[in-house]
Amino acid sequence: MMFLVEFGPRIIGYGTILLALVVSYRMRAWDHFLLRTFAVAACVYIVSVFLTFLYEGMLDVLASTYDLNANGMFEKNEYTHELSVINQKIVQDTGRTFYPIVGIFVSLFLSVIFLTFFSAYRYVKSLIMKGANP
Repeated sequence: MMFLVEFGPRIIGYGTILLALVVSYRMRAWDHFLLRTFAVAACVYIVSVFLTFLYEGMLDVLASTYDLNANGMFEKNEYTHELSVINQKIVQDTGRTFYPIVGIFVSLFLSVIFLTFFSAYRYVKSLIMKGANP
């Protein structure tokens, strides 16, 4: 479980990039670039914000498992190294706090990059196919 605590933000970040890549590849047959951009950005934003809130909830649940007497506070006998790592992740992660706002721009940026790439790929492919079939 500590693996998810350590690498959760990286998994969410790389998963967001991979999701933008897959969704933009699947939506490349649409005609309007602007419509595709906002559709991909919306999908990526919704999933990445959901994963961010899920990760925050997972950290809270993991921290509460170290509260042995369930009084809502950590006493000296309950404090371990694993709890200190989890508490540092909870307290020091401002990216998780601001991601619902910043995530809009990140998802738009990723969707524009990937859709531009796939549109250029489709255009070059159509030029090659025209040249192959005179």
